[in-house]
Amino acid sequence: MSQSRRKSRSLRRSTLNWRGARQSPLGLVLLLAVLVPSFLWLWTHWNYLSNFPGIISNYYARHFCSCVYVMQQSEEFCHDWTQQWIPIQSFEHQPERHEVVVVGLWQKATANWLGPETGCRLQ
Repeated sequence: MSQSRRKSRSLRRSTLNWRGARQSPLGLVLLLAVLVPSFLWLWTHWNYLSNFPGIISNYYARHFCSCVYVMQQSEEFCHDWTQQWIPIQSFEHQPERHEVVVVGLWQKATANWLGPETGCRLQ
């Protein structure tokens, strides 16, 4: 058997997958066509994406505080009003201190009611 024939057989074997069928590079090209732009988009928008977890708890704490103390609604109504698609992990309302503490996506947020003119503020 000649050297060139052995080389062509070994090349053919290397392009076979585990079932013995020929592999197409199209799958790899499509995978790279999806993954490379995705990683580039994540890299360029990382600053915005890294701030997202804090938004969930801040939103819930601030809006719940405003609902209870400024709009003077019931706690049940305010929980329904501030509900989001991403659930919060823990909630604590301290009426004696006019304070709302929320943990969502492992980020803690506290909102205090400062008075009728000022409303609520995040700490």
